[in-house]
Amino acid sequence: VAWLQVSGVSAIDYPVVQYTDDSYFLDHSWDGQDSRYGAIFMEAQNASDCSDAYTLIYGHNMKDGSMFGGLKKYAEASFYEENGGMITLCLPGEVRSYQIFSVRYVSPDDAETYTLWNGADDSFDAALQTMKQESVYETGVSVSAEDRVLTLSTCAGDNRLVVHAKLVSTVLSAG
Repeated sequence: VAWLQVSGVSAIDYPVVQYTDDSYFLDHSWDGQDSRYGAIFMEAQNASDCSDAYTLIYGHNMKDGSMFGGLKKYAEASFYEENGGMITLCLPGEVRSYQIFSVRYVSPDDAETYTLWNGADDSFDAALQTMKQESVYETGVSVSAEDRVLTLSTCAGDNRLVVHAKLVSTVLSAG
């Protein structure tokens, strides 16, 4: 459904897939082959064109740095400052740029992170403010319920490392 890149983490340069069952890509590659690496995949309930106010993308935290293994670099404020904190999502016909506004460690059932928000209401705004407040460092990037938000999620021991970013630009492309 898309192609994902994260600034400063050359290892994160992957296709994003989607299926009706989120567990499928935990142990299948993007082309459906059995793989312990799995794939980078979008939440099954999200719109594949990323038109939702809140889009979730998952990937394994591999020890060799592949998949979302390199995402942990963004747990350091200095890495964010040096690399700009940008996420690029290439969709058919457009390229979207997202600015990271929060990096957090959460439990696997964290309500703010794993609810598929409809956006533009007080509960979404409150969740976004919680995401920002709980960030391991201040990014200086504001966020509101009017924004479109992309969240990358990966395992971090018994918890999850989540990186939240807001859409800052969309450029139409050929393809």
